[in-house]
Amino acid sequence: MTFPKVLITGASSGIGESCARYLATKGFCVYAGVRTAEAEQALLSQSINLQQQGQLIPVRLDVTQPEHWQQLYQRLEQDGQGLFALINNAGTGFGGPIEHLELQAFRDQFDVNFFAVIQGIQTCLPLLRQTKGRIINISSVNGRIVTPFLSPYCSSKFALEALTESLRYELAPWGMSVSLIAPGMIRTPIFTKSQARFQALKTVLTPQAQQNYAAPLAAFERVLAKAPNKGAEPQLVALAVEQALRDPSPRMRYAVGTDAKIALTLRKLLPEWAFEALIKRLAAGQR
Repeated sequence: MTFPKVLITGASSGIGESCARYLATKGFCVYAGVRTAEAEQALLSQSINLQQQGQLIPVRLDVTQPEHWQQLYQRLEQDGQGLFALINNAGTGFGGPIEHLELQAFRDQFDVNFFAVIQGIQTCLPLLRQTKGRIINISSVNGRIVTPFLSPYCSSKFALEALTESLRYELAPWGMSVSLIAPGMIRTPIFTKSQARFQALKTVLTPQAQQNYAAPLAAFERVLAKAPNKGAEPQLVALAVEQALRDPSPRMRYAVGTDAKIALTLRKLLPEWAFEALIKRLAAGQR
């Protein structure tokens, strides 16, 4: 039995893992990109039970390493039948006051969230053209709405939005579609990792910097602390990805989660000054 082949990056945990497992039960042959042997084994243990539903194939992939992409391309080409979809999910989050962030933090953020996406697209396009396939980029509500102290992350997602829109126009003549998934708050390890990075950053802030940003940083920390238990389940994103894979005419953007849909609607409808006032209140920890 032949299943449509999809490749998803960042499948070790969170949204990527949920999407990989879910799509494999829905009749897709899923190449799940992971960085460690442990994650590879965890996914392999699940693939045994799929039977005729689909396939789940863990592949070693660090999206920032061009040689990994080339090796994966060779494997996909050897397996034949092109590639139906590339799902760019791998991502990370850096934050802190812009005034005190190392420039390298921005570079590291863009390496994973933006430049690696370009690398993956350029590598996989010959295979995607064979099937008139689809590209799905996992963005965020922060691709259109800025959150204070998350400027590296938000900037990378804004850039991803522009890249996606441009590519959507460029590939349309070949009958190929490019879409964005824009989740709101989702229960994934990214928040725990962000908390750890944020705590590490605070240890290197000068006393004056800590005093200057004391109130807004405290409000931001409260948001991060609540996020892991407040967000929606990752499978909600998996459902949106499946919709983008199956829609006869995929949309440009699929918002995921009530909070994302409300926030994006407010961003669209409110005048600039009103939306800015709302963000400032939220940043100050006010309701």
